[in-house]
Amino acid sequence: MAQSNGAPVKVVLLSNNPTPFRIPVFQMMGSDPRIDFTAIFCARREPGRPSDVPELPFKHVILKERYRIRDDAYSVHNNPDVVGVLRRLAPDVVINSGFQPTNIYAFLYTLLSGRRHVVAIDGTVESEVGLRWPHRALRKLFFRFSQAFVGPNNGTRRLYETYGVPASSFFRSPLGVDNARFRLSGVEKRHDLLFCSRLTQIKRPLFALDMAELLAKKLGREVTLLYVGAGPMEEAVRERAASATGVRTTFAGFTAQADLPRLYNEARVFLFPTSWDPWGVVANEACASGLPVIVTPHAGVVGEIVEDGVNGFVLEADPPRWTEAAMRLLADQALYDRFSANSRDMVKAYTYEAAAMGFIDAALHAFGREPEGRARSTHAAPGEAVRGEP
Repeated sequence: MAQSNGAPVKVVLLSNNPTPFRIPVFQMMGSDPRIDFTAIFCARREPGRPSDVPELPFKHVILKERYRIRDDAYSVHNNPDVVGVLRRLAPDVVINSGFQPTNIYAFLYTLLSGRRHVVAIDGTVESEVGLRWPHRALRKLFFRFSQAFVGPNNGTRRLYETYGVPASSFFRSPLGVDNARFRLSGVEKRHDLLFCSRLTQIKRPLFALDMAELLAKKLGREVTLLYVGAGPMEEAVRERAASATGVRTTFAGFTAQADLPRLYNEARVFLFPTSWDPWGVVANEACASGLPVIVTPHAGVVGEIVEDGVNGFVLEADPPRWTEAAMRLLADQALYDRFSANSRDMVKAYTYEAAAMGFIDAALHAFGREPEGRARSTHAAPGEAVRGEP
């Protein structure tokens, strides 16, 4: 990454907890000479989310954990000590990644201290359609007093636009994985179908079983289904799997990051029947592994790394339609090979380096130091232009 004039800009990024797909991004940010980077985490690990988080090879602070669980799935963080940490670090720019109480404290700190504020979220118009007025009012307040805006995809860019955020202030920081690590060869395809996600109602794990059972009936043979992940619905899914006709189900449970590439490569088709998801990093992992993806229209990856009829099928959660799509992929090797190659090609640009560049460029822009890499971080997905660009 290129050098910049002047002293490094002191940048703090506030995040809920360190996740495996963000650690390499923060490490790259920490090594960029244009900024002096520190990550602040509300907790080392969110409750109910097992994680094999390694050592953190960048400057960081982990706050005293204070949270509550909402809807059996999400943690709401409330860390008032973030203000003291920010006072000690005295950053030039604060990148705020949400609207929880801890984020509000950090935002108020920037207002009262005159620091620059950057919003970094992954929501979309669809994912936030049900927000009540207090939540919308809070977003309007954040956006009004922020100098740059970060999002992983065009869905987030469009959300910002609904609040009047100009395209010139938007910076793209795509969610990605280590694509090369998922590209294995010579791995036996042991499973027809793969479901990889937390086992929660929103992700619809039982739908995968309903569809697999219908697929077995249509094919006239046993269908193999692999579940990777854990969550509050695990017992219900196991009970349903025990009575499913024609489906042999394997449960890998929570899986260490090092073992994920093998499991993806052992499957043929990836199922992503989420009822809503701002993005869905599991789709990155599936595409990098060369899997065709069947997904609902309610995931942010749709139209970016998954396109209907190109490397997967985008369908509402209807078992007969999903069964028909899976049958096409399992029966037509030429179609499967084309979708597989397209998956790997479409995910190429979604890298850790691109994600780090987006955050860095947004921070530099907020500080008033126009970044050299701006053209790289503001671009839309391949084939779609950002408003205001040629």
